[in-house]
Amino acid sequence: MWRHQIESSIPQACRSPAAMPATYDFWANARVKADDIVKAQRERVLELIEDERTFF
Repeated sequence: MWRHQIESSIPQACRSPAAMPATYDFWANARVKADDIVKAQRERVLELIEDERTFF
């Protein structure tokens, strides 16, 4: 998955021929907003941090 290879290009990170056009379709979708994705990720990271006693 691309999330595990964030430094890779989409074609490099896609594991199947169907994954690449699906990824481009996802990003081209007008309902997909980068800010919403970042917000969701931020909220999840904060949840994970709350569960840890030590973080850097």
